Amino acid sequence: MLRNSGTERSFADDVAEATGLAPMFANGVLDRCCKRAGVARDAMKPADLAALLPHLESSLLVYKTGREVLAALDRLKRLASKPVAKSARHEVSAVRRRPDFVTEHEPFALLRRASR
Repeated sequence: MLRNSGTERSFADDVAEATGLAPMFANGVLDRCCKRAGVARDAMKPADLAALLPHLESSLLVYKTGREVLAALDRLKRLASKPVAKSARHEVSAVRRRPDFVTEHEPFALLRRASR
């Protein structure tokens, strides 16, 4: 039987994705960090991310370089501070969405004009 592609993602899934690790590693890292910080993974909220960041930083350094960890921490901080509407929370991943400054860059602007 096929999985329902419309299943709702949890905030923890967004955090795991924002780490930049492969899902099989990210979920284990996030589980261990939640245990260390005393945060329930299933009920994780953006406010809980502040307690997780120090643990995530040290754990990510095992798998990634310093620059990659800084980029992941930046994504996590943006994820924690982003206001999220309850109904549209997981329609599009906040991590994989292309920032406006990238699409407004000249080559992309030319492509958009050409496709109209």
